[in-house]
Amino acid sequence: MKKSIRRALGQGLATALVLAGLGAAIGGPAGATVPPPPPPAPIHGTAGFSYTGVGNPPTADKPQSKLWWNDGSWWADMWTSGRWSIHKLDRAAKQWADTGVEVDDRASTSADTLWDGTHLYIAHHVVTISTEGGPKASRPDSPAELYRYSYADGEYTLDSGFPTEITRNSSESMTIDKDSTGKIWATWTQVSGVTTGGYTSTVMVNSSAAGGTSWGTPQALSGENAPVAPDDISSIVAFGNNKIGVLWSDHITGSVWWATRTDGQSDDSWKVQSAVRGPNQADDHLNIKSLQADDSGRVFAAVKTSFDMNSTAKNSDPQLQLLVFKPATAAFDKYTISTIGDCHTRPQIVLDPENNKIHAFQSGPATTVTGCPYSGVSGAIYQKTASLDNPVFPPGRGTPVIQDGTPSVNNVTTTKQTVTPESGVVVLASDNEEGRYWFADFGGTTEEEPYTVQGPIGEKYAEVSDLVGLPIANEVTGQRFGGSYQQFERGIIAYLPDTGAFAVANGINTVWNSIGAHNSDLGYPTSDEYSPMAGGVMQDFQFGKISWNAATGSRITKGGIGATWDDAGGPLSGLGYPTTDEYSPMAGGVMQGFQYGKISWTAATGARITKGGIGATWDKVGGPLSGLGYPTTDEYATANGGVTQAFQYGQIVWSPSTGARFIKGGIGQTWINAGGPNSGLGYPTSDEVSGLVRGGAKQYFQGGEIVWSPAAGARIVTGGIRTAWVGQGSEGGRLGYPTTNEYAASGGGRAQDYQGGRIIWRSGSVSIQYASIA
Repeated sequence: MKKSIRRALGQGLATALVLAGLGAAIGGPAGATVPPPPPPAPIHGTAGFSYTGVGNPPTADKPQSKLWWNDGSWWADMWTSGRWSIHKLDRAAKQWADTGVEVDDRASTSADTLWDGTHLYIAHHVVTISTEGGPKASRPDSPAELYRYSYADGEYTLDSGFPTEITRNSSESMTIDKDSTGKIWATWTQVSGVTTGGYTSTVMVNSSAAGGTSWGTPQALSGENAPVAPDDISSIVAFGNNKIGVLWSDHITGSVWWATRTDGQSDDSWKVQSAVRGPNQADDHLNIKSLQADDSGRVFAAVKTSFDMNSTAKNSDPQLQLLVFKPATAAFDKYTISTIGDCHTRPQIVLDPENNKIHAFQSGPATTVTGCPYSGVSGAIYQKTASLDNPVFPPGRGTPVIQDGTPSVNNVTTTKQTVTPESGVVVLASDNEEGRYWFADFGGTTEEEPYTVQGPIGEKYAEVSDLVGLPIANEVTGQRFGGSYQQFERGIIAYLPDTGAFAVANGINTVWNSIGAHNSDLGYPTSDEYSPMAGGVMQDFQFGKISWNAATGSRITKGGIGATWDDAGGPLSGLGYPTTDEYSPMAGGVMQGFQYGKISWTAATGARITKGGIGATWDKVGGPLSGLGYPTTDEYATANGGVTQAFQYGQIVWSPSTGARFIKGGIGQTWINAGGPNSGLGYPTSDEVSGLVRGGAKQYFQGGEIVWSPAAGARIVTGGIRTAWVGQGSEGGRLGYPTTNEYAASGGGRAQDYQGGRIIWRSGSVSIQYASIA
């Protein structure tokens, strides 16, 4: 989601504005001395050449790739001297050289590149950007064009008949790829509408004849909601040897959609599904790549969430996520790249299959900035790396790889291709305030970079190397509580001086990283993974636990709920393993589901277990949202083999012969005052029956009933008097509701008054007096 004002501010300007207003902010007098600005940010990466006269940041946009690897060199489509042209990276001299091969002279365009091993394809489209608060319609007569080049003897030559026209309309972004039949495919979003009538946007796709020589008619794709928001975007990828996929954001439904088709099928053969959906799950930042030589057809997509636009979001909520599509299951797995606290945006990913790595590059604040000044802040480019097979990224911002002295670098771009030890990785970014390219070059080398494993982490690694695999980064020190961690192929080893070093791997590692790892509410691990019972594993952390079994997956327990579960015996208790994380069904309380019950907590009641028949009954009536509220006690034994649990506004009682029943309000209090299950009423045999005549209610018990009316409150009716009252039609009969409990009658026996009379019981016989009772 684009913020039209904030994203126009670079890091330097934002700092200047803060400093300029500082005197007033602290109440100082006019002309007060302003504190000196912070020291210059350290330089990372390499400065490239300067540029002017281009309409948009030349390394934008988020889904696009400007670089490719060919013939032992890196190449890029870059803006210089009033035109876009092909440049070659001189690695030894650390500079980009213009080859003189012009691509496009339109300053208003942006590009996506594709090298297929034989030809270079570059799609240039005229850019029209819509922001969240400022939509703009796509402009007609603004053709997007495909350029195709042949390569020989170190030179690129534009092929005859090119460029060809993909579409006549401008767009915010456009990406291309090539299918197994030789067709080039393109996708973009097209905005239509006017200021007075509103704007809509449509995801468009088009395909060419083999080799891109001519194009068909663009067609629309849609998820459940045909139009998408004006600032949504799309991206395209070839995968699985014979398929094309289109991924697009959809702010309207909170979804990221995924459409696929098999090469050679009809143009309308798209199959659409959601890649991820839900509140705050979609934003207009996405970058998608595939493993060309992967027979399983995996697709990897970096996407941004919109949690940063939610005022209630936590720093541990995901900001950037990796979605991994596996055609065998037709489903996406989801991993956290960065959290809101990391303050990242505009991700790009690079796949490195020979080293079994995935590299994520993204914009973030300068290394001199703590916290997150605002959503979308730029300043530096950061790298994070994870295993391709288990892409769990380490916590934190990652490693800064590009940063200038301003600092205001943004819009990282790289290649569609998978990289190799020979190619290494090159990423390109731009400082659009200064008007200068910046880049970082990792490699090429034919050997894997060695990493050191030492100290307490090294000692633990000697024990668990088979579990976590090879190191993929060096130890990161200076962390929370004086700790450190090191990332490995299949997990992390974290160290804290007070507790030692422990490995976190598999599903437990996935969950721990998704909430912020050692920076989360759980803190550092304090044990290795262990199995308290067959079929499940657990791991202890400073402030809670993560447990896993095949039926429930990985779940967190912490705080009062976690302590109560531990005290009850954890998974060995009658509750089993947790089936949900904590959730809040209503303000002021939290709950967690387990295989055989629940634990709920409020500040007033503490943590309480509900299970069995009582727990099922509480769930059935609505749990804490029912009239009962939260439990205030655990279950306790009562008469004749029964059990009771008290709640804020009532009780649920259970006996072998009656099952579980809830009692509340005036009826419940009357039963308790009479002695509960120890009274002549015994246990309830029904729940409360409401909606009776004149607004009344009743509840049946083993030894009678309690009847409530607005006029007389709750009254107990039992024995022969009850039999006579029922025979007269109960509350719906002439007698109406009882207005007293039973009492000793004048002349002997028992009596009970009603709205329409009195029932008297003597020596086994009953008499009824119909009259107004004074």
